[in-house]
Amino acid sequence: METTARKRKLRGKLAVGGVLATVVALCTLGSAAAAVRDNGTSTQQVPTQAQVKGAGIISNIECSWALPDLNLSGGLEENNTDTPNPTPPTTFRYGYDDDRLTLPNPVPCDLGGDGTTKPQQADGQHHLIQVLPNAEDQPAERRIELWAAADNPAGIDNITDVYWKVFHPDGTLKKQIHGVRIDQGSKNPDCHGPDSMFWAAEANGELTTRAVTDPTNGMIALCQEGVKALFHNTFLVSKDQPNGEYKIETHVVSTGGLEQVQTFYIDILPFYNMVLDFNKVDYGLIVPGVPKTINGDTLFGTAPPTVKNTGNSAMGLGLLFSNLVQQTDQNGNPVLGGKLITQFDASFGTSAAGLQHIALINAGVPVQFDDAPTRQLCPNDTGKIDFSVEPPGTLPAGTYAGTVQVVAHSPDPSYCPTDHGSIYDPKNPTRWTPPAP
Repeated sequence: METTARKRKLRGKLAVGGVLATVVALCTLGSAAAAVRDNGTSTQQVPTQAQVKGAGIISNIECSWALPDLNLSGGLEENNTDTPNPTPPTTFRYGYDDDRLTLPNPVPCDLGGDGTTKPQQADGQHHLIQVLPNAEDQPAERRIELWAAADNPAGIDNITDVYWKVFHPDGTLKKQIHGVRIDQGSKNPDCHGPDSMFWAAEANGELTTRAVTDPTNGMIALCQEGVKALFHNTFLVSKDQPNGEYKIETHVVSTGGLEQVQTFYIDILPFYNMVLDFNKVDYGLIVPGVPKTINGDTLFGTAPPTVKNTGNSAMGLGLLFSNLVQQTDQNGNPVLGGKLITQFDASFGTSAAGLQHIALINAGVPVQFDDAPTRQLCPNDTGKIDFSVEPPGTLPAGTYAGTVQVVAHSPDPSYCPTDHGSIYDPKNPTRWTPPAP
């Protein structure tokens, strides 16, 4: 009996132990089950949306125009904080654009109808102004000031915001700029006289004279009466930006969220600017009948010859050698009618692998490297140029002197993205590729 009872007690203990063991096992299984793999669904993005219902009275954009700063070294040009300059500005100098032969198309902003209504500008105005950036952005980037004249039937205080969107020629957004409304007090020359930014806009063909000075519907009169609002702000144009036609949208927002948009275009002019990091080609000691080469590199500012383009458009290269004329004999005595070295050769390219070699260039005969992509310098690109002299075997000893002209040109076609509306990064030099036929 004791044995049986004892066995029961032991079985009871074993049963309890079994339960405990089961609990522990379940906990262990639970921990393992928590480490579940995520198949990419633990974070999911769900779109949100809302609709703003416009209400109230929409404003009217009468005229939009732009002015380039002719003060190329104005201190405020060096950075753009979206804060407009004081009026009259201390550093902004209004004046003509950089290509007076190109006028706005189709017409300047003028009084409406037969001249008895407020000014109204045609939407989609092209070639409003033309701006030439500064080479190497020195002494500063070029600054452009945007202007807009707007009104609202319920009063100009119902205009809650004016802003501009500026687009690169390829359609990418360059900048969004918010306008600042000018003070309409008597001390503001923009609201109280044609000797201001109005004069420059008229001179550039952006506004007609009567749109500004008409005593009834002109912008000055209506601004003074407080029924027209003028807004302005500036943005910068770097030579590192694409050249071409930039679209600018003027947006005017009214109380209640209603918006009107007027579009116009300005032109950023293409240009190249050649800079050399050498001011002479010294062949040193040469041996009659043995060619001698001065090798360049692509490291601008070092001793070997390098060419750089600090413009915004593609640049190709050519050369024109003069004769190397004997100046002295082997004893250093001056020589009149001395011997000549008349033959040279040269190489040029954006890298050692991309060089083109032109052999036996005769003095006085201009040569041009081809316009292959590796012989075009895009903005901030550097090119390696090698100069060789071919002395004849009968050359007498002495010193010789001459010149070589390095001549830049605009290649055709251009493979630089800046000539096709896109930004170019010389650190990642991807050339433009012509579209498939």
